[in-house]
Amino acid sequence: MKFVIVGGDAAGMSAASRAKRRSPDMEVTVLEQTSDVSYSACGMPYNIADPEREIDDLIVRPAQMFREKQGIDLRTRYRVEVIDPARKTVRGTSVEGDPFQVPYDKLLIATGASPIIPHLPGFDLPGVMGLKNLDDGRRIKRFIAEHDVTRAVIMGMGYIALEMCEALRARNIEVVMVKPGPVFLPWMHGDLSLMVREEVKANGIMLHTGHEVKGIEQAVGGLKVLCTDLELEGRMVLVGVGVRPSSELAENAGLALSEIHRRGQIPAHVKPGYLCGRGLRRCVSCRDRSEDLDSSRLAGQQGRLGCSRQYHGRKGGPSRHCRVCSVQSVRSPGGSHRPECGRGEKGGL
Repeated sequence: MKFVIVGGDAAGMSAASRAKRRSPDMEVTVLEQTSDVSYSACGMPYNIADPEREIDDLIVRPAQMFREKQGIDLRTRYRVEVIDPARKTVRGTSVEGDPFQVPYDKLLIATGASPIIPHLPGFDLPGVMGLKNLDDGRRIKRFIAEHDVTRAVIMGMGYIALEMCEALRARNIEVVMVKPGPVFLPWMHGDLSLMVREEVKANGIMLHTGHEVKGIEQAVGGLKVLCTDLELEGRMVLVGVGVRPSSELAENAGLALSEIHRRGQIPAHVKPGYLCGRGLRRCVSCRDRSEDLDSSRLAGQQGRLGCSRQYHGRKGGPSRHCRVCSVQSVRSPGGSHRPECGRGEKGGL
């Protein structure tokens, strides 16, 4: 049995590890486009805050360890570009430019999500960066060191933006934050949001809400962010306006993504396959409402669930449905049930 996993982050490596634990003779191949597969992504802003600390300190398990200790055929710097369900193969190109083709019996798509980079003028300029993977962290840390950054503009005011704001201030870098929405933290209770806002401002950060960004251009000694009625200058610009599912591979292969978002299922004409990880949305009620699944912990759970569904049937696989929205739950070895939809326990509220 050939089990191929596209994507080697939390969901992909969780699935690969579970597959080898339960079926040591299974041929498990993981294709990951970056150089890293097991690292503390949540620690990147705090690592960037410390110029003396190596970014590779965040690596939990080197890729070679998966190969040697678990027997996983882990191929880093392999970018999958096409999934051919009819021939049951995936095709792509390595970073070195060499084409490859890998056959599969079962396929797991764990491509996660990508930072949203607006399609506006200047967002491809040097010094404009997002933070999603360890390579991004390396680029940011290297850019700060090589260009003696003293002022930065951060687009967005979400989790990553605020964490990077704290990291840059720890390095005595002036920070200006801007977003198009009028509310600082709209997802937070108003009183708590006000407290966070005052704390941010007390640390010398300038906040500009309600300003739509129109583009970025080169300026003397750095970059200039152009807004509708405002111009902000900085040596670097960090884009932290959110992520979108990296679902192009699945979509081009003919998967009905709206159905996956609702049920976590794959249409019959492209089976055997499964989609998991941060790229999914999960149902949170019986009212056709969904929310982004953007969490390493949840992505890891999805990876283990995807492996169980592909190979192990009801053992550690789907066992019940949540009474709220009928989404299947996964049974843990101890016998308890964790609904995928995040609502209730043991199939109920």
